[in-house]
Amino acid sequence: MKKKSTKPVPPAPPAPPAPVLLHRRAVELLILQGKNNASIHAQLRRDGLLDVFDADLGVIRSELHAPKNLNVASLRKKSTVDFLESLGLLDFFKNTPPAVEARQVLEDRRVREVVESAIIAGVPPHALVTVLRTQLHHEVSEEGLQLYSFTFFDSASLSRQDLRLLVERHVRALAARAAAPDDVAAVQRAVRSDARTVAVNLNQSTLAWPAVLLALGWRPPKADLNDVLTQIEGLAATRAGQALIRNGREDAARAERLMSVLQRAREVHAGVSRPEELLVKKMTSLRLKADESRIPNISEIAPSGNRTVDLVPLQNEGADAPVDDNMEEDDLEPGVVTTASQ
Repeated sequence: MKKKSTKPVPPAPPAPPAPVLLHRRAVELLILQGKNNASIHAQLRRDGLLDVFDADLGVIRSELHAPKNLNVASLRKKSTVDFLESLGLLDFFKNTPPAVEARQVLEDRRVREVVESAIIAGVPPHALVTVLRTQLHHEVSEEGLQLYSFTFFDSASLSRQDLRLLVERHVRALAARAAAPDDVAAVQRAVRSDARTVAVNLNQSTLAWPAVLLALGWRPPKADLNDVLTQIEGLAATRAGQALIRNGREDAARAERLMSVLQRAREVHAGVSRPEELLVKKMTSLRLKADESRIPNISEIAPSGNRTVDLVPLQNEGADAPVDDNMEEDDLEPGVVTTASQ
């Protein structure tokens, strides 16, 4: 009789890691809407989003952990509502106005490029609403932009390095679709000049948004030269310090170039006029002086040969006093002025 084998059973292979996508919840939304893989591929390519392999779609489906008998067309079951709310997608199945606006942003490539660049650069929603209205004639509310940022472009939950890699991979894939198959240089130029790539490679400051607007092909707003030069000086000094701390290859030369930029910026800054500072200096130099001499009277101020007559109220107020035209001017009572004397 043969003995049973006691060899240990090998463990099951680990599940494949979930794909890290820039617009993962857009894929989850399509899956929950009941679309198959072919429809999802077509929708992603139509919207200009990064396509996903079938194996990655299978991983995303398995990680959703949807409840049994899920029916997103009817939101009567509490389990369905709680499940969609946990994913942050409940508003899209209720078709609330912010959800409709967020989907319009997702489906419009140009609007999405501007919105995502602004989110990376840290532009407040109210300013972004004005930019979209004036530049693209696209109406969207602040609530719609906030919902898009939270649902489809949650950059706050990613590290800066991960966000940079995801943005560059996304832009590179989209540029490769439009460029010739062997034109690698055109793809690299498209990646470098894309507004999202420009935004993700800059710090969130007042210098980032004008640079993003230039990458979008728009004219940046006027900026105060003093503030711009101050920020350039601070940025050059910080980057030079970082290069010296790293002390790697070519870091010393990089620090030297940055210090030359800092020196040149200070020279230019010294020649820029500052109206506010000039006004403060003039105000501080202003001194009020008091004349302590005696105040002169009217007789001392009047020229020689002229005299004045003090006018006093008439004794009979309210009644017209008779005036004799033959009276001399010296005989007039105080307060009485004749036409001839005038």
